[in-house]
Amino acid sequence: MTTQSNALVTGGSRGLGLALCKQLAQEGFKVWMACRDTAAGRSLAQRLPGEVAVVEMDVTVPDSVKKALQVVALADDKLDLLINNAGIYPSGDEYPQTQPESLLMDTLAVNVGGAHSVIQAAFPWLQLGQNPAVVNVSSGYGSLALNAVQHMDALCYCTSKAALNMLSLQWSRVLTPLGIHICMPSPGWMRTSMGRADGKSPEQGAAIVLEAARLCRQGRLNKAYIGENGPIPW
Repeated sequence: MTTQSNALVTGGSRGLGLALCKQLAQEGFKVWMACRDTAAGRSLAQRLPGEVAVVEMDVTVPDSVKKALQVVALADDKLDLLINNAGIYPSGDEYPQTQPESLLMDTLAVNVGGAHSVIQAAFPWLQLGQNPAVVNVSSGYGSLALNAVQHMDALCYCTSKAALNMLSLQWSRVLTPLGIHICMPSPGWMRTSMGRADGKSPEQGAAIVLEAARLCRQGRLNKAYIGENGPIPW
């Protein structure tokens, strides 16, 4: 069994995902950058420090997810950290009266179904990891409490992140007894294709996610929905 800690990051070839891969590699992890465009991923991986391998994965296609985890398992025979970062924020995601069902279902397929498929495929290898953890990148937009008092006009995205939080809690019933901790950090708005111009840098967002991951692997953070300023109300 390999002794080096390794991590799998979905949606790893751009924005927050790319920043996560870079920082994990700098910390000494072997990083698996999971992405759909492997040619672009390999070009990016060559510019990153440390050991970064690229694996093809479309989180909405279960067979693609399973094949990707088989590649990881053949090379490393365990997984120490899984970061479900792949996600979408559909353009024009504003008001319920204007959103087609297809847009909502597509968002759920990536942001929730994708995370579920990856955890399911990674589950056997996480059990063999050292201080293993699952980190599902969430958002304050998934908070029912905050949505009840603030105007967050993003029907598909808000719904998907609330569902991702529940998915995480459901998985915790299986993972926690096995010593696999799970958390749902929110990095906040960033200057990415999904973010906005006045947000933090992807590197700053990645630092927030990885601090949560570190605490999660230490067993100090489990079933936690947390942002840069502390716990987020459910």
